[in-house]
Amino acid sequence: MIRFYNISTTYFQPISFENVYLYTEYNKIKNFLVSQNQEELLKVLAIPSYIKNNIEWSADTKNEIKKLDQFTEDQQVNILSKYNKFQNSYNSFIDNLRSSKNQDNKNWGELLFSLIQGTANELFFDGEHIYITWGWRLLDENNKKLIPVYRPPTRPSTAEAQTPIIEVENDETEQETIPVIDENESFDEIGKSSWLDRFYLFLKKLWWLIPMFSFIIIILVLLKSCENNECDPVCVELDSRIDSLGHLLDSCECLEGVVRGCMDKRYQEYNPDANVDDKSCKNKINPCGNKTVSGGFQVSQMTHALGDKAGFIKIKYDMNKLPDKMEVYYNDKKVTSTYDVRGNIDGNVGGKINSSLQKGELCFNYDPAMGDSFCTVVVTGGSSDTSWQYWLDCPASGSCR
Repeated sequence: MIRFYNISTTYFQPISFENVYLYTEYNKIKNFLVSQNQEELLKVLAIPSYIKNNIEWSADTKNEIKKLDQFTEDQQVNILSKYNKFQNSYNSFIDNLRSSKNQDNKNWGELLFSLIQGTANELFFDGEHIYITWGWRLLDENNKKLIPVYRPPTRPSTAEAQTPIIEVENDETEQETIPVIDENESFDEIGKSSWLDRFYLFLKKLWWLIPMFSFIIIILVLLKSCENNECDPVCVELDSRIDSLGHLLDSCECLEGVVRGCMDKRYQEYNPDANVDDKSCKNKINPCGNKTVSGGFQVSQMTHALGDKAGFIKIKYDMNKLPDKMEVYYNDKKVTSTYDVRGNIDGNVGGKINSSLQKGELCFNYDPAMGDSFCTVVVTGGSSDTSWQYWLDCPASGSCR
């Protein structure tokens, strides 16, 4: 692919067809011509690309490409003859399309008709193929077409007759059947239109953004009016809902597991269904029955909500390979501990003391009518490498055996 020529958008502006600039549609034009077996016509159309306010033209060739006026008169005769054959084939092809009963073919015929009607068309030759620039027009209406009109010689016997008669066509004789861009419009304005077209396509695909942004703007306007002490019932209701949401988010800091709600520092008024922090939440609480608690060295203290159903609470523990100590408190009294396990040493069980004591269970009777609706489990790790875990069940009917 060789880039061989460029034109400045200072002097030229693109021709449009149905609000689309033709030079931007090269790939679609290429695909259509290929589908119609018109590869020979396609070869003549140079390939445009927009780069820094210039249109650069390329062609798929390895030969040097030169403009028509860089060749000798005899060579120009041959080049213009090739161009004339192209014009005949091209016009015949688009005439068939425009006269077709198929509306799609008619549309393509109109588009291709407008393709080479601009005043920026120039003719190039690489020694084998011709190439033309297309789809643009000069901003100055007084300028003429750049490609001469070739007419076969009438007296081939003389050298003079072999010279091509080069004429230029006035813009007045041109018949443009499609709307073109206003020539008083600058290229900056053309760029703006193109940007607006792209913006329109963007909104067409993402139309749902409009109602969403509209809703956000309405909320911001209502909030602003409330800040200015211009509150009405709508503002008051909005503030109330926002405050409730803030309370709900604040209460999240006090939650753990599936338990919701807050309580005072002794958990005596714990409400598992509460969803608003009443500012009395001081500590976290763990649910019974669905949470495994584990830890390591030093002292760990966990509080568990037990609910409003009386019964017995079973705690299953596993001290792993190193001995640890567990103590359970209810209503500020120790109700069970590993001191109760036969073979413990200072309350420590399992591991090096006796591997059979590694796993076990403790039990105590619970009645919320007697006081607290929670218990506290304290585990003391025996060494820096220790680890342990336990499961605390919710109250079951009956009592400890």
